[in-house]
Amino acid sequence: MLGQVTAARNPNVGLALHTALRDAVRTMRMRFVQSYARLPGCGEPPLRDELATIIQDRMCAFLRSTGVTYSAEAGLRRLVTQLESECYGVARDLEMAAYETAAESRIRGEGVAPAAPSVPTAEAPVRSDTWTLNVKNVVSDDLRRVLENEVRELAVAEDRGLHIAGIVLAGSIGEGLLYDALRSEKARAMAASKAPPGRGGLPKDVEKDEWKLADYINVAAELGMLVPTTQRMAHDVLRDFRNMIHPKVQVEKKLRPDASELKASIAWLEAVARDLAEYRRAKMSPSSPSS
Repeated sequence: MLGQVTAARNPNVGLALHTALRDAVRTMRMRFVQSYARLPGCGEPPLRDELATIIQDRMCAFLRSTGVTYSAEAGLRRLVTQLESECYGVARDLEMAAYETAAESRIRGEGVAPAAPSVPTAEAPVRSDTWTLNVKNVVSDDLRRVLENEVRELAVAEDRGLHIAGIVLAGSIGEGLLYDALRSEKARAMAASKAPPGRGGLPKDVEKDEWKLADYINVAAELGMLVPTTQRMAHDVLRDFRNMIHPKVQVEKKLRPDASELKASIAWLEAVARDLAEYRRAKMSPSSPSS
């Protein structure tokens, strides 16, 4: 727990520690990707996604082992969120590394023809240079179409440096994914202790009443749809989302969101999509207990 204690006592040391950890995580990520890039099929699903999950889990485990956690001084929480954001978006790295490795092999005359990265379609995952997101598992057709459009707009916002638009879109997409998941298990969602209370002390209807993003996150975590790390990452995402949709707050707080804040929001969004996919797979598993 040395990192946690040192950061709490001396903010300057905490910032230096954050920089050192960020560089360490980025180096770890690069080395893992380079190592796995030579495996046949590593640039295509399902192997690509499995390897990305392995890399992400190992990097997150490394961060946890340092003791720099969300229990650190409040002023360092944003830095910790940025650190955790470095652990996600690995799938695109693997895809590009595999393509480059195959291209190098062909140049050397090894006879391996590179397959160009896929072009997104309405049904395919949307990819930027650093992340991949697929909303095909959304149950509602209408909601899925809305989210597909928002994901494509998010990629454009990131590419053009539209940080405010990107942060708002990331929050909206995350809310849509969680709403769809909780609506699919409406009875459990409304029976959860974290469900927002309505009139007469009864929980608000997840379909008919207004739930806030924080409500979706807390209930999904309670039902086991989100892992604790993803729930903790929501701290900064919620704050940024609330601030960015109110120009008055932006003016009063002199907010100037940058690429790192948008990256953290997208990393959280990827984590939400991954957790929900894992939750669905676990429920469909023959060994999974019925809910």
